[in-house]
Amino acid sequence: MELNLNYQEIKGIIRKDFNTVAERFNSIGYHLKKVRDGELYKEDGYKDIAEFALKEYGVSRSNTYRFMQINEKFSVGGDSLELLPEYAGFGNSKLSEMLTLDEEELKLVTQRTTRDEIREINKTHHAQDDTPVAPARQVAETIDFTQSNTDFDSTQKEGFEHLVNVAFEFFNDKNMREKLKELGQAFRKDISDLENEVLIIINPSKHTTFRKGMLIVFFEESVIKVKKFGDITREFTYTDFLRAAGETYNLNTGDPWVEKFGEPVPEIKEPEKKEPEMKEPPKKETPKKAEPPKAETKTEEKPEVKETEENLPGQMDIKEFPEYLPEEAEKVEGEVITEDAQEELQEDEEETKESEEIETEERGQQVHELKTDHIYFADVLTNKKPFELRRKDKDFQVNDVLRLHEQIDGQPTGRTTDRLVTYILENYTGLVDGFCILGIQPV
Repeated sequence: MELNLNYQEIKGIIRKDFNTVAERFNSIGYHLKKVRDGELYKEDGYKDIAEFALKEYGVSRSNTYRFMQINEKFSVGGDSLELLPEYAGFGNSKLSEMLTLDEEELKLVTQRTTRDEIREINKTHHAQDDTPVAPARQVAETIDFTQSNTDFDSTQKEGFEHLVNVAFEFFNDKNMREKLKELGQAFRKDISDLENEVLIIINPSKHTTFRKGMLIVFFEESVIKVKKFGDITREFTYTDFLRAAGETYNLNTGDPWVEKFGEPVPEIKEPEKKEPEMKEPPKKETPKKAEPPKAETKTEEKPEVKETEENLPGQMDIKEFPEYLPEEAEKVEGEVITEDAQEELQEDEEETKESEEIETEERGQQVHELKTDHIYFADVLTNKKPFELRRKDKDFQVNDVLRLHEQIDGQPTGRTTDRLVTYILENYTGLVDGFCILGIQPV
């Protein structure tokens, strides 16, 4: 039935999918591919699928190709409306992050894996050196304590070395000292369910990620997945992990961590520095004005004073007492400001600036949580859109942080990004009252 759909029907399906929740992204990618492969977009005069998606649905070029790539990589047969069972319920944001993972790296990901953990896999992937990638082969079976050392060395020696490195790095932190002691106690006891005991010590949450250099590890409920980039993904049990820890730490001693590294050097706490109390800016002292001379009963002629004549020390200028100037005296446009007046104005400006800086320091940097549509979110990520047009319903200040939450049809995708406010434009001709433009850049 899908093959008989015409162009207009396919357009309607895509629009309907955009109006539902984000789980319809696979269907969107599938139908976008139909429009692309059949060049149906030409019926409306569009030059390619990207222009079609942008004009018809407001979807950016990058998101258009991302939808189609998700369908190609994660749907049954690479071209269907049904996601592969192992990826059902993953969500758009996680699958988008998984697009760059290879088949071996995908084995590390489960439904409990978070988007940030997938990003860690990507980071380690991009940081790997030029070591050639080992050919994919079946993951070897996990270690069994009952097998002989000869069998063990021949089947899992290379992979077990990775696990030994993981165990060493996992406890190579003084904060892990107590956990290593607990592991040693479990090792020395005759515990019937040793596997579960180690799980409780190492991974009480039943989902923990650990990364060190080229190694990334996922501690799951029933298995430990170890991936060294450039190599295959290997799976181990928690009993395997206990044996690996015993290869590098002496678990028969009461405190294996101290035996390996010695007593940790106690931290020398520096005396707490008391923050200086914020004092009000010093008020500028102004000289007290002399009392005006009392009016005498006798009428005396005022001596004529030349304008070019300088005042003697202590002598007051009549301009300092405007209340005694004639009423008809007005300030003339272009009046020259004396050097003393300029200094006073400069001091006032410095005091105002200092007061504003103190006020800003007391307020501190604020983080504003804001929603943004996925169309604009993509452009912000690529720095194509270095600004935000926002309603002034928050106290935005330069150096504040905008935490943008991606939305599709009002539903959050889980993706966020932080941007630093570098400039604020408001009360400008053309701007609607109550709105402002914020210049932003990556934090």
